[in-house]
Amino acid sequence: LVARGGMGWFDALLLRAAISKVGRPVASRAITTISTTSTLANLNKQTAGVRRSLAHAFLNLEQLDPNLYRSYELVRGRKSMEAVYGGQVIGHSLSAASATVSPEFIPHSLHSYFIKSGTIMVPILYQIDRLRDGRSFCTRFVKATQNGDAIFTAQVLLSTFHALNVICSLKQTNFQKYEQLLVLKNNISFHKRESDSIKHEFPIPTVVGPENLKDYHTLMAEATSEENSDIQPIHRAIIQHKMAEFPATFTKIFEVRPIDAERFLFKKLDSSLNSRFYFWLRAKEDIGEDLGLQRCLAAYISDSMMMEMSLWPHLGRQFLPSMVFSLDHSIWFHKPEFRMDRWILFEIESPCAG
Repeated sequence: LVARGGMGWFDALLLRAAISKVGRPVASRAITTISTTSTLANLNKQTAGVRRSLAHAFLNLEQLDPNLYRSYELVRGRKSMEAVYGGQVIGHSLSAASATVSPEFIPHSLHSYFIKSGTIMVPILYQIDRLRDGRSFCTRFVKATQNGDAIFTAQVLLSTFHALNVICSLKQTNFQKYEQLLVLKNNISFHKRESDSIKHEFPIPTVVGPENLKDYHTLMAEATSEENSDIQPIHRAIIQHKMAEFPATFTKIFEVRPIDAERFLFKKLDSSLNSRFYFWLRAKEDIGEDLGLQRCLAAYISDSMMMEMSLWPHLGRQFLPSMVFSLDHSIWFHKPEFRMDRWILFEIESPCAG
């Protein structure tokens, strides 16, 4: 799994995930648009309850027409705003596109652009254009709209072995309109499973395993405690803001363990540091055998961790961004079978900013 994103004015962010192991979504249900807190903050502790909640949030789109779907559960990107989380829109687009192809076709790449931000208060419509239905590949274009306006575009490729290509873009909008409009366009391709003629890959980096590392939330709580005085006030304020803004949905679903805790807490800010950062991530509960849900969760989480990487080299100069948005996002599914409830190593890289 490889994801690449563009954040605000920062280009060329790369997220690389080393996968251990991984459908089809879509169910029909009456529409209700809800906030993060009411959606997943009160997840049932039982595994079946968690799977049910995740399926409702990511897979259960209402089918209005063979090529038209509507989402009825939306998740906040930040606690203080009614803006929908972009990763969920990507996951919904993938889910809707997958519902229009035979189960033997799986996504292999996704390229997307965010056009406008959306609100959790209004349903999102996903219109599918069936661009191609071949023997080995299918291509879908998904347009997500809210209040009649497009906010996101994506191109998705699906195949019998590799299968999804989604492209998204986000244009900066007037801040007062930030929570009012959402539109998404996706072009998706699917491919049938076939044996590889050739294959190679870089080896997984040698890093500390997750067993003896602390979760990111624990690290931030300890760093902002009164006893901890080795963090600069500006960096303490950033960490406190992150803790206050992170939606409950994220912390309920995932545990994240940074490999370099000091760098994660802004204690290492030398701009000459290696431009890569690693962390371990997994879902807290058994998600089950639905590979479509596994892929949607991967799309969901891939948009949440990359922005800071572009900021770290500049925080030592007391730089604070006035705003940070996702502009574009791409994912390549090199292996169709993986599980988000097993430990996955994420590698993030920011080659340049400007």
